[in-house]
Amino acid sequence: VGDLARITDILVFPDEPSRLEAAERLLARATSVESALGRAVPWDEAARALTDAFHSELGLSLEPGDLNDSESRRAQELVEQKYAHSDWMKRV
Repeated sequence: VGDLARITDILVFPDEPSRLEAAERLLARATSVESALGRAVPWDEAARALTDAFHSELGLSLEPGDLNDSESRRAQELVEQKYAHSDWMKRV
């Protein structure tokens, strides 16, 4: 079971007691799929469940595929202009 409160480690809080309080509130209100089902859920099973839910609830059919040229160019731009820079990586 993953530690759901881990997210509070990367968020900004005024002090450590505030961080601990936020972690406690999170754990009181959140769960994981593994905890809810009482078993580990493989990635392919989770992906299939999400795909099925998009179809049954929203009428959308999701199909696996590659990025098109425009999407690939945009991804490369984001890498070059944003994600490759140390200020992005060290923003926490």
